[in-house]
Formats: sequence, C-alpha cells, structure tokens
Amino acid sequence: MTKKSLIGAFAVLLSLTGYAQTVPEPKFPNRFVGSPEFDTTSGRQSAGTAFLARSAADEQVFILTVRHLLGPDGGFKELTPQDKVPSFVKSIRLKPFGGGGGGRDYPVQGLVLPTEDDSKEPLYDLAIFKTTGTFPSDAVELADEKPALGDTVWVIAEVRGGAKKGQIVHSAIVTEAGDRWLVCDFDNPSIVPNGASGAPVLNAAGKVVGIIHGGLGKNGGRVQVVAIPSPLILQVIGSQSPAAQ
Repeated sequence: MTKKSLIGAFAVLLSLTGYAQTVPEPKFPNRFVGSPEFDTTSGRQSAGTAFLARSAADEQVFILTVRHLLGPDGGFKELTPQDKVPSFVKSIRLKPFGGGGGGRDYPVQGLVLPTEDDSKEPLYDLAIFKTTGTFPSDAVELADEKPALGDTVWVIAEVRGGAKKGQIVHSAIVTEAGDRWLVCDFDNPSIVPNGASGAPVLNAAGKVVGIIHGGLGKNGGRVQVVAIPSPLILQVIGSQSPAAQ
C-alpha cells in the first residue's frame, strides 16, 4: 500500500470513529447555492445543483455547475459541446435551498472551455457562467489551495435519499487529492448523492474547494464522489474570456 493510500485509509478510520465530526459546519449565504433552471435555445430544464462563486481577487460573480446537466442527464436531447454552451444557455434561474425564496434569474455569459480528446477528464465537465445582477456577498470565495488528505469537507446539495428531510449540508472526508480531482467519502454511508452534480464542496473556512463531478459508488461501505478542485477552476476562469452570446 502506498503512503497516499495509507493516509486515505487512516482518514476514513478517523471518520468512522467520530473524530471527523468535531469540526463545525461552515457558514454560507442563503442565496449561494440551489437548484438551477437553465433557460436555453432548446427550452427550460431543471437538474442538479449550481452555485455562486468568485475569486479572492475579483468581485465578478460566476455561476458554477457541470456541463453534463446540459445533456440527457439534465433532460436535454444531447450533450452540449463546450464551445456551444455560451450560445445555448441564455439565463439561469437559481432556486436556493433551505427556504431561500422562489429563486432569482441571472442573465449569463458562458466561458468557452478547452476541448480534450479524453472526455472523462473532470475538467471538461465544467460549466462556468459570468453573471450580471449579482452581489459579491451572495457568492462564496473559491479557495486557491486544494484540501489535504484527511480533511473534513462539506457537500452542499439536496440529495436523492439517505439523509434527513431538508438536510443540505453533508460532511465528508478527503481520501484522494490529485491535481485534477478530489475523492470525498461521505460520513453518512446511506446517502444517495443523486442530484449533487454541480454541488459545491466547502472547507471549514467556508470556502469552495471543489465542485462535484459525479458519484463513484461505494468503496468499503463508504459512498464516494469525485470533485474538480478549486485551484483548477480558478485557473480556467483566469485563462478564458467570456464568449459573446
């Protein structure tokens, strides 16, 4: 077993024994995260999760989610290519979780992400939208460093099952921390994370450290999800220009 695997296994052991539960849950704005309804050239569809985020150096607010929601997984006929996302999505209505009201419409400009032959790379599932009519206080800052192995993090999402009604904050532990992905094991072994695609992963300071790409199933009784780390998201935001609609 490698050193990395040993650290991950030890992190899971700590979580199982309850030590990972001592970290208090992070706080975040009510309007920061919710269920997105995409207004597109092919109609309106609601699916998954989206959230408002910004960098520490800029007050520009972005809506972040994942591109596979703009395909069959989100109720659309076919998956929208990266370069077609800006012209496909006209606005996003974000309906906050936890009784945050009926939602708010945001006109958006999508960022054109680079294409890649290997479509399995999580980076190319990103969907990043520059917004107007938002306030920086509604958004959560993107962390410029990824979490460490064994760190407790929280996935903010309405999941399909295995959690209490109305619960949107779900603790997890980081068991892999690569440059291009994070693997998080939920503390709740009964959770059904469907609906968490596009959800933010927060650290104890309340900063976004990743965005959920999808589930990995169970590993030793633990429900795992893979996330795209925030430094990679910041790199994409910094290197790409909004495309004119």
